[in-house]
Amino acid sequence: MTVDVTVKVIPWDDPEFVRAFETAAAATRSTGLALNTADGALAIQRELRANGFPNATCYCERTVDEALARRTRCVVTRDGQTAPLGFAPAG
Repeated sequence: MTVDVTVKVIPWDDPEFVRAFETAAAATRSTGLALNTADGALAIQRELRANGFPNATCYCERTVDEALARRTRCVVTRDGQTAPLGFAPAG
């Protein structure tokens, strides 16, 4: 089953952070993990933290409608933004 994943990178205008995320996402995919899973989000978060972004967080969220439509939204933050109520950042 394919899931449509949208990624929100905060801050989107920090080219170094965006490149680090893209590298971490590619490394995660190469291990067979998908970003829209808890293990995938955790792997990306760990990779970002190990590569110079110690406060980075990564988590995925979706509404019931998004789940039924096989869509999910992942948020990757450089500065440790707290996840919304009910969503825990990968830890």
